[in-house]
Amino acid sequence: MLNKKDTFEQLFRHMADPALLLKDGVFIDFNDAALAFLGYQDRAALLLKSPVDVAPATQSNGQATTQLTAEAFATTMKNGSHRFSAEHQKSDGSTLFTEVVLTAIPIENETLVCAMWRDISAHLASEAALLESKKSLQDLRETSMDAWMLVDESGFWTVMLPR
Repeated sequence: MLNKKDTFEQLFRHMADPALLLKDGVFIDFNDAALAFLGYQDRAALLLKSPVDVAPATQSNGQATTQLTAEAFATTMKNGSHRFSAEHQKSDGSTLFTEVVLTAIPIENETLVCAMWRDISAHLASEAALLESKKSLQDLRETSMDAWMLVDESGFWTVMLPR
């Protein structure tokens, strides 16, 4: 049977989601899923980089990535963990939308931060498509002179009358 240290090392290495360890704001270790997530082939390409180095300078909401990162680390140190959304940049320059969970881990006389990332790009694209579909239906309803009947998968009918 493996000892606890070996068990957790194997868990960290073989997790399906990207897992990264940070010390003083830079990546000191990570699993293969983190490399694949960012499209890196070589561990040296990611080692000792900061989260700012693998993200666009500005997030899509207009916030500077340096500010987002500083706030996220401060919140993590204060509360022990922090969950938020951020954009990361793959080695080919493409953007990934991620859910990030940071957890402060006190080890001996220092505190490491474990970062877990999950790609939420497909989820956000689905949400955007649903909102666009709802908007299109609302626009159609507001401009149509006809009555509409909609039937969902369970057979429930909705009648929409012109305004």
